[in-house]
Parts: sequence; C-alpha cells; structure tokens
Amino acid sequence: MELLSSIAKETATTVIIVTHDNRIYNYADRIIEMEDGRIKNVREING
Repeated sequence: MELLSSIAKETATTVIIVTHDNRIYNYADRIIEMEDGRIKNVREING
C-alpha cells in the first residue's frame, strides 16, 4: 500500500481501492462508504 500510495502522489494519479479492510483507511484521501449499492457517506481526510 505504501508503494501504491507513493506512486499515486508522485504521478498525480487517482487510485480506487474497494475493500472491507479498515487498515487501508490510513492511506486514503477520501473514504466513500456504500450500502446496498448506494453512497451512504463521504469523508474527506485532511492530512
């Protein structure tokens, strides 16, 4: 994840990861939660 995150930042590229593993949240700039195929919540991560 650190390598993918680093490459994405260096190249100004968007990476979308779909997971149930909340350990990945530490690498996110934005977390979009879905339920039954609909967006439930959007959180911007400032860091």
